[in-house]
Amino acid sequence: MGEAAHVQGLASSVTQLVSLVVVVLIASTTLAIYLLFWIGRALLAALEDWRAAAAARALDAAVRSLPTRLADASDAADGTAECAICLLPFASGDRLRALPCCHEYHAHCIDAWMLRPEARGQLRAQLHACPLCKVAITTAANAEPCALDTLCIGSYSLRSRPWRAA
Repeated sequence: MGEAAHVQGLASSVTQLVSLVVVVLIASTTLAIYLLFWIGRALLAALEDWRAAAAARALDAAVRSLPTRLADASDAADGTAECAICLLPFASGDRLRALPCCHEYHAHCIDAWMLRPEARGQLRAQLHACPLCKVAITTAANAEPCALDTLCIGSYSLRSRPWRAA
């Protein structure tokens, strides 16, 4: 009887040991899955931040690459030519920036409009478009300003204006 009790006690100990190993394996697997989940979330957040920063840099470069010119006496004398953002008339010597749709704004006004914080993190085109006609600034990124008739809005043409790259 003593030997049978010893074997039974040994079997009980082995069963408890196996149960403990299984519990430890399950716990460590659960912990590993939990850690991988949070590491994955952190990596996705870092990737999203990187994408937002890259989009902001690309938008900044696109806005800064739009052509500029200095307003001349004809702009100041016209009286009807004004910045649609600040509503001030163009004065001689003001730096103007033209969008692909041919609308002109003070360079500092349109730069602040396009690069405002709520537009930086967004990829939606309507936030990166002309405030008046909603044409995206990337519509004619490789074309000269107002080179395409379909981009010129209204009868006012800027083709005779002395544009230069920013």
